[in-house]
Amino acid sequence: MQAELISIGDELLIGQTINSNAAFIGQCLTEIGIPVHWTTVVGDNRDAIRDVLDIAVSRADVLIVTGGLGPTHDDVTRSVFVDYFNTSLVLDEAVLRNIELLFEKRNRKMPPSNRDQAMIPKSAVKIDNEFGTAPGFRFERDNKHFIVLPGVPLEMRTMMEKTVVPFLKGKANHFIKYKMFKTTGISESALFELMGDIDELERDVKIAFLPKPTGVEIRVTAEDETEKECLKRLKKAEKIIVSRIQEHIWGFDDDKLEEVVTRLLAQQQKTVGLVEGSTGGLISHRLTNSPQMTQFLKATLVLNHADAMIDHLHLNAELIAEHGLQSSEVAIAMAESVRNITNTDIGIATTPFKFSHASSTEEQVVVAVAASKGVMHETVFVNRDMHFNKERPAQLALDILRRLLMH
Repeated sequence: MQAELISIGDELLIGQTINSNAAFIGQCLTEIGIPVHWTTVVGDNRDAIRDVLDIAVSRADVLIVTGGLGPTHDDVTRSVFVDYFNTSLVLDEAVLRNIELLFEKRNRKMPPSNRDQAMIPKSAVKIDNEFGTAPGFRFERDNKHFIVLPGVPLEMRTMMEKTVVPFLKGKANHFIKYKMFKTTGISESALFELMGDIDELERDVKIAFLPKPTGVEIRVTAEDETEKECLKRLKKAEKIIVSRIQEHIWGFDDDKLEEVVTRLLAQQQKTVGLVEGSTGGLISHRLTNSPQMTQFLKATLVLNHADAMIDHLHLNAELIAEHGLQSSEVAIAMAESVRNITNTDIGIATTPFKFSHASSTEEQVVVAVAASKGVMHETVFVNRDMHFNKERPAQLALDILRRLLMH
């Protein structure tokens, strides 16, 4: 059994909206053993949608369609499926009442156009929408399943989790299991070299390298007719991979680096003081996503100018003048100073940016972590993409902290 996802909407084609629905549905289907082999995006055009359906039916067993179920003139999905299955629309009183109640709760008058959303294809099975006005529906023909859902992410996700996944679960004739290996501080090509003979590994599993601004993830996928065999293959692959790249792995699956660090700080009862330049508070933001971190993060300063460094960190003006704000000497002094001023076990610092109109397209940021056992510092190079510039030094700072705590 294999699936195709069809996402409908002009806004997806012109880049106005990111297709997050396909990613979520793909993950849901993979978890229940139904691989997604195709994802198609099509505009709000009846003929185009019909053409896409014809192609999808020729190759997929499960078709999940999202979008185009709203009350306006460009929402054409329902009418396309009515024609496709040669059926008609009938009023569903329960759906109509649900729509009316939603408007009553919001103290708003229901426009007549919303009544159309209570019209359900006669030969379809209704899928209730807990959070919106547009119900979904499903058809079956020639052992193929057609599932149509609204494009609003909250509504679609709830319908997938509560109705669609339970309906499809068990219909697949095999299992798909995967494991993620998360690394940072090493390039995709270097990681590939360390992995050795990929062909040997791929006799049992499929390997994919997924580079991101914060590091490279390795996805290992096993497919088999039994869950037991999938897990056995993953375990075998994990043992080999860890033996080859263990020093670069900071986590697995759904781990987040800030959560790994928080657990280590909790285990060792260590406190942290931060001074952020280039990262602009991102390290603090990531750490405080964990409520437990408030016990260990005592203070955060965001400083980007020499006079602020001198005033708040009591840095030596001559040190700054001699080496510059972007130097390792200044980064180390920042980390040691914030550790002393905040009276914490660990001080973390990121140097500020130097970008100007005359500067090059790339420059360095130095990250330093100071503790009683000494100071660790590393350099990362950034460009003019400011979001990217914050992510990379923040990730490096958390990883240096992780390594310091583990050794």
